[in-house]
Amino acid sequence: MQFIYPRRVEGVTLIETMIAVFVMSIVISAGLVSLNQVNRLSEKSREQALADFYLRAECEQLRALDWEDVQDLTEEINDYEDINPGDAYPALQSLTAARLSELNMTAAIKSSTLSSSGETGKNIFHITLNWSDNSGQLHEESRLLIITEGGLSAQ
Repeated sequence: MQFIYPRRVEGVTLIETMIAVFVMSIVISAGLVSLNQVNRLSEKSREQALADFYLRAECEQLRALDWEDVQDLTEEINDYEDINPGDAYPALQSLTAARLSELNMTAAIKSSTLSSSGETGKNIFHITLNWSDNSGQLHEESRLLIITEGGLSAQ
C-alpha cells in the first residue's frame, strides 16, 4: 500500500512552535519584571509618605507647645547631647519608642537656640527619621522647624 502525500503540507513545524514559545516566555518575563519593579517603587513611596506624615505630625506637636515647654525641651535635648556626645535625642513628641520600633524606624532630634543681632526667642529643631526597606537599603527623611517666642506673628 502506497501513501501519497501532497507536496505542500499545511501546519506548524516544531521549530516554529519553539520560536513562538520562546517569544512568549520573553514577553511574560518582561511583564513579571515590570510588575516587580512597580511593587518595589510602590513600597518605597508608601514608606516615604509614612515618614513624611510622621515628620509633619512631630512638627505640629512642637508648634503646639507653649514657649516654656519649647525652652524646656531644648534644654532637655541639649543636656542629652552633652551626656551622650555624638548621639541625637531619640524621643519624639508624637511617636513612642515602641511605635518607632514597630515601624522599623529610628528618630533623632537636635535643637538649639538661635540668636543674632541681639534677637532672642528663636529655637530651631532638626528632626530626622531613618528606616531600612525590605532590601536593607537605608533611607532618611528630615525637617527643620524654627519656633519663635511670639509664634507665627512674631516680628
